[in-house]
Amino acid sequence: MDVMVVFDKLFKWVQGIIAFVLSLIIPTLPAASVIGYGGYEPIVATQREYRFDIDRFNVGGYGYNLALSDDEHFAQIKEAGLDFLVTSVNDALLDYCDENGIGIVAHGLNTKSGYIWRFNPDSVLNLTKESFKDRPCLWGDSIIDEPCSTEFDKVAKAVDHYYSLGTKTLPLVNLLPNYFKEDQAGFSYPEYTDKQTQIASLLRNTPVRRDIVPILTMFNEELYNKIAMVDYCLTEQYDLYKQYVSNYISKVDTDVICVDFYPMQQYDTTTFTWLNNLDVLAEACRETGRKLWIHTQTCGGKTPDEADGRRFCDNVEDIRYQTYVSLAFGAKAVIHACYSSGWWDPDAWLINKRGEKTATFDAVKQTNEEIAAFTDLYANYDYKGTFFKNGHMADGTGFYAYLSPVSREDRGCEIDDFDSVKDHILAGCFKAKQGNSRAYTFVNMNGKFRGAKAYCDVTFDDAKQITVYQKGVATVIDGNELSLKLDCEEGVFVKVE
Repeated sequence: MDVMVVFDKLFKWVQGIIAFVLSLIIPTLPAASVIGYGGYEPIVATQREYRFDIDRFNVGGYGYNLALSDDEHFAQIKEAGLDFLVTSVNDALLDYCDENGIGIVAHGLNTKSGYIWRFNPDSVLNLTKESFKDRPCLWGDSIIDEPCSTEFDKVAKAVDHYYSLGTKTLPLVNLLPNYFKEDQAGFSYPEYTDKQTQIASLLRNTPVRRDIVPILTMFNEELYNKIAMVDYCLTEQYDLYKQYVSNYISKVDTDVICVDFYPMQQYDTTTFTWLNNLDVLAEACRETGRKLWIHTQTCGGKTPDEADGRRFCDNVEDIRYQTYVSLAFGAKAVIHACYSSGWWDPDAWLINKRGEKTATFDAVKQTNEEIAAFTDLYANYDYKGTFFKNGHMADGTGFYAYLSPVSREDRGCEIDDFDSVKDHILAGCFKAKQGNSRAYTFVNMNGKFRGAKAYCDVTFDDAKQITVYQKGVATVIDGNELSLKLDCEEGVFVKVE
């Protein structure tokens, strides 16, 4: 008998033994899925008609400095490649956007939006068709920013009333990110059984786990993911955020879930809860028919003592990175915060307080020019899920890179072989709304602090042709095999037919 055949049989036998033994000692855990978490029954989104294309990937900017109300500065909105703004408005800005096809999600036009301690639904509930201030450029109105779960009933009433006006505009609710505090969420931290607590504590406090557990990936990837879930899902913050989002989608019937998450830290690192936050929201959107909008980071500070340790994102690598990671989780919009008004160091914005274009402006402009090659095509696909290749210690994660379990069939992956010896690759999966075409995003998650390129080889089942959109260039490959080389923080969009 061939030596390799013997080795293969022995290897599979060891896989089975390890999987069986650990399945006996790992306790029953809270469900990983956000859907129905905490006993809440989700609302499937109504999916209303809008005056803008909600399925297209749109790029926005947050905060316009109304002191810059002149033609020169207005023209820079379009120059940057932005499709819309989320901002306070004046007549001059509205006139320009009407004439130039720029969308507006307005602060203070029809609603008095704000943080939870300022929220009063009366500003929305008192709206009538006659009092509604409409403009051709109006995509929607900001309802509330970062509401507490105790306010969701009020938010739901405000959203329902806004939609009842029939304006084909969006009531935008921006949710908290997962690094919130307990009092912001409106929930208490959960209590676990003694057995669950003991297992989680054992995994977190065993020094050798950092050496042993990743090795299990080579034996059984499902087993590794199960252990990752034990370690990661039994954290108070993760559980709390799932409750927060589950409660929201059970009460508020919006077609968009929006969040702001600023992951880019000093010393070229990222927040370790970044991908988990997007994963929870992406699942909520996918399973209830909603669209994901993400505020990305174009704000920060020059030193670790500024901006809560967040860095300037004044280079195309950081902007491209956030954009492609958002795409990998099925986002339908990114909103660069801040554009020319907002918080932290103004020189980190696209336009500083002096009205000058910054390096961040150039980075956003270049990224938008690159993704323009496929943004219309992207609208033809439905998001099916996201997974990792070599997720252990990937950028934007904790020790484990745990993502919500999505079956191979549900992902629509149909990837026959996906090989990367050591590099961290994030893959988003999409299926065409019509026909059999599929699409993927692949993102290098090695991280900027490592500064490493990523290499991977992918074979797609039954594919006849592959089109790779990389840095704005479309390359057509006949066949079903793809070899990728991704620069640091680089992502690609791939169409498979």
